[in-house]
Formats: sequence, structure tokens, C-alpha cells
Amino acid sequence: MGWFGSGGPSAWGPIHGDLHHGNILFEGGEVRLIDFGGFSRTHLAHDLGTVLYHVMYQDVAVRRALAEGYDAAWLTEEVAGAAGCAAAIDNLAFQLTIPREPT
Repeated sequence: MGWFGSGGPSAWGPIHGDLHHGNILFEGGEVRLIDFGGFSRTHLAHDLGTVLYHVMYQDVAVRRALAEGYDAAWLTEEVAGAAGCAAAIDNLAFQLTIPREPT
């Protein structure tokens, strides 16, 4: 069974779809998400993979804390790794759709 089968039905649900620091606002001690253009219902690891991809340059403790914060039985190191790879491929595919800037 592939990593998307991990966790059964409880590991599937609504996700933001593009969760990264640019889409998180902090206002008066509250966290607010913006840009729900990628909102969908899929495996919950998708959002974690996107966040992990966007913090890849940070210390491993940051990535570990994000994964541990999920506190999900379905979340294994393999699932996190696969989700990060899927997010990288998704991001690179998106970058290919951006027209070249004039020189």
C-alpha cells in the first residue's frame, strides 16, 4: 500500500493546499490562514509536506517539531519524506507554469 493509503479514512480531510509562511498571518495573538486556492480534500500529509518543503533550509529541529506537532498515528518518517518529495515536485511543476521574465 502506498503512503496515501496510510492511516485509513481518518488521515483524509480538508486541507489548505498551499500552507507556507507566506500564507500565514499573525494578528492579535491569533493565527489566520489566507490564499485557499489549493483547498481540497486529500491526505492530511499534503499540507505537512508543503510546510516541510518550505522550511527545508531551516534546522532539522524545526522540521521535526512540525512533524511531531501533528501527533498522528499515520505519520511515519516514510510518510513525511514522501509528502515532502510530493510537495517539491508540485512546487517545481508550478514554477514551470510561470512565464519567463523578460531579460
